[in-house]
Amino acid sequence: RGLAQSVLLAAKAGADPRAEALSLACLAHCDRVAQRLRRATEASRRAAEIFRRIGDNAGESASLNTFAHATMLLGQTDESLEAALLSVQLCGVDGATASAVLAFNCLGMSYCWSGMFDKAAASLETAVLLAARCEPPMSAYQPKLNQLFVESMRLANERYQTTAMP
Repeated sequence: RGLAQSVLLAAKAGADPRAEALSLACLAHCDRVAQRLRRATEASRRAAEIFRRIGDNAGESASLNTFAHATMLLGQTDESLEAALLSVQLCGVDGATASAVLAFNCLGMSYCWSGMFDKAAASLETAVLLAARCEPPMSAYQPKLNQLFVESMRLANERYQTTAMP
């Protein structure tokens, strides 16, 4: 985190928007991992804006994924879904890329936390399929693990709603 803050200060002083966006994205990731979710949302929002201005779709998508994850954990599911959908849209034109796999994985989890389990399952299945089509193939471990989580959440929700074991 300290190194990213140093890079951010140097990037601002040197008027280097790419380095500024990268350091903000790194700070957002650090804050998300450390459960400083409000700081993570602000840093990832700023990073996404800068990446958008300089035309870096992959960087913008990654920053939106961080923003979506942090807002999802804060219970702001509408914001999370909006960011995740935009991330997928940014990756949609590129086909089977690591960015697209991560974006669909994030979208699946945003749908899950919004209670839209069918859409979550479909998004995660897309992430798994895209991972296999990447060159070289990308690990589908995280989307597959998230598929199990979504199914368990769906079953728990059904049990809660109906009081019967599904």
